[in-house]
Amino acid sequence: MTTAEWSEIAVPLPRPPKAELENPVSNSTLNSHPHLFAVKTPINIPIFQTLLSDHPNRPFVESVLSGLREGFWPWANTLSPNLPSIHAQQPNSQYEDTHLSFFRAQLQHELERGRYSPSLGSQLLPGMYSMPIYAVPKPGSTDLHLVNDHRAGPFSLNSMIDHDLITGYPLDNLHQLGHMLLDLHDLMPGLDLIMWKSDIAEAYRMCPMHPLWQIKQAVHVDGNYYIDRANCFGSSASFAIFISVNSLIAWIAKKDQGITSLITYVDDSSGPAVAGDVLYYEPYSSLLPSPQTILLRLWDELGVPHKMKKQVSGSPLPIIGIDVDPNALTFTLPDAARQRLVAELETWVSDKTTRFRLRCWQKLAG
Repeated sequence: MTTAEWSEIAVPLPRPPKAELENPVSNSTLNSHPHLFAVKTPINIPIFQTLLSDHPNRPFVESVLSGLREGFWPWANTLSPNLPSIHAQQPNSQYEDTHLSFFRAQLQHELERGRYSPSLGSQLLPGMYSMPIYAVPKPGSTDLHLVNDHRAGPFSLNSMIDHDLITGYPLDNLHQLGHMLLDLHDLMPGLDLIMWKSDIAEAYRMCPMHPLWQIKQAVHVDGNYYIDRANCFGSSASFAIFISVNSLIAWIAKKDQGITSLITYVDDSSGPAVAGDVLYYEPYSSLLPSPQTILLRLWDELGVPHKMKKQVSGSPLPIIGIDVDPNALTFTLPDAARQRLVAELETWVSDKTTRFRLRCWQKLAG
């Protein structure tokens, strides 16, 4: 099943446990500094709820809607007796000047969107944690993106999360896409096809976190702390939270909007389309493949953010790092990726002293 169908059997997302809701330390800070905490999302929740009115998995749907209204809870226990009330984990090295400039620009970006609180000053308040942030190059680009290191230190935020409960969340794959393409060729032999791909902008950030978790997400920039109110890249629960929301968006796209050939890989949605079957998409003043235009219109109706440069189509087209030709029915590793793979394999067989970790191999796909 694809991510969309998975939503029909998914278990509900958690709410904060009773002990967390009654935590006197965190509640004291939340009550005395309410301006620091807010639950905001670009998603139009009433429209989302209406479009999901016929979804068969009501407990899961209601849990996602509750998360959008009240903030998501990341399957965590913050109340272990060995955890300090306040903790600031320092970065493992000094920041470069270019990274400091990036942090300042990112801070302004997040403040403008209401995803960071106003400064709370140079000291953390009771119940607050702060994890290091880093500026990491985007794959295949010199641009940077912000990573929150929730693994850092002896009291890391990720260590509070029950990892058994955040596994099994879906990633659609080329096996599913292959079946879709074969079905289309069987139904309409000789049809000229193209591929299209659309990307959600700042995807994780459209999911707000519950204030009782926001209090653990203080970010340190230029001597001041700010509360990060949104789902962030670096938390082990971030993917499970986001894909739960996106699975319901994909379900609407497939079941109600008629985009039957659709795969969802984190924030990327893609599928085949008949060459020449286009619709005008007014915000980008462009003719786009019909299913892509329908998806973008749905995203606009729901408030899902996206950018023009990430909406692409063609044949062949890279999907999940593989060049897909929907007419020749081939999946091909791009030349640059193939060369990297061969170089790594040659190093592997020639250098018996090198130890390779899974993370090294995963980078080859990027």
